[in-house]
Amino acid sequence: MRNFKIQLMFAGMLEFMESVVPLAPLRKSADHRSALYSQLLMGDLVQALGDAEGDWLPVQVLGDAQRVYVLRSQVLPTSRHRNQEQVIFSGSACLKTNEKSVVLSAGTRFEITEKGQVLIGSVSGELTHHSEINPSDAIFQFLGSPYQWGGLSIFGIDCSGLSTMYYRFQGIQLPHLASAQIQYGQPLDFLSMAQMGDLAFFENSLGEIHHVGIMLNDREILHASESYGCVRIDYIDQEGIIQKIGGGRTHRLRLVKRLGI
Repeated sequence: MRNFKIQLMFAGMLEFMESVVPLAPLRKSADHRSALYSQLLMGDLVQALGDAEGDWLPVQVLGDAQRVYVLRSQVLPTSRHRNQEQVIFSGSACLKTNEKSVVLSAGTRFEITEKGQVLIGSVSGELTHHSEINPSDAIFQFLGSPYQWGGLSIFGIDCSGLSTMYYRFQGIQLPHLASAQIQYGQPLDFLSMAQMGDLAFFENSLGEIHHVGIMLNDREILHASESYGCVRIDYIDQEGIIQKIGGGRTHRLRLVKRLGI
């Protein structure tokens, strides 16, 4: 169960909110019909940016500059500074509290109390069942998951969500946007240097970054394909992605970068 250790430390008098549901949508405006930007897993922290707008609260995900909105009913204020040692569920799990059982998404951070209970944010309970996956292999549980813009779970995920989750399992927080993720790491001079975990970025006809995938080696890439509607493995060369079935080209490669772990 103890798959990865992470330290989260926040200082100052900033007001933080924590998610109290397994998956809390983050939307670009204060409206249920607004585009999904990302999601919060249970216990994730955000910084409140101002007063509520009806049922919605403007917030900012830690490490991400984007202003987004979350339902007030799905977060609660917290004064806890996360300087405790935390670990990450690399597989699925179910948390049983005094009131109910909650299915947790892979990547949920938690702590172990002195009494041996699981603590996620301010919610504590016992695990009724869970599956353990080696953190280095955890990303492969998303293989075949449906494509969902802004998603972060096996029930729906997008290209930058997939890379976000890969590095979350390694204890690194990335913004949920390919054009922001490209600001991290060091570029590789040659595709032949690529190894597991390097990120490949792709551009559209205007030169804008619009896709990202996880290199498995110097010939294969794991990515959430919008055209195929799922997470899949395809080939890659100096020009871009080549579909394993059919051989068609789908994305034009800009560069490959390596993030330090």
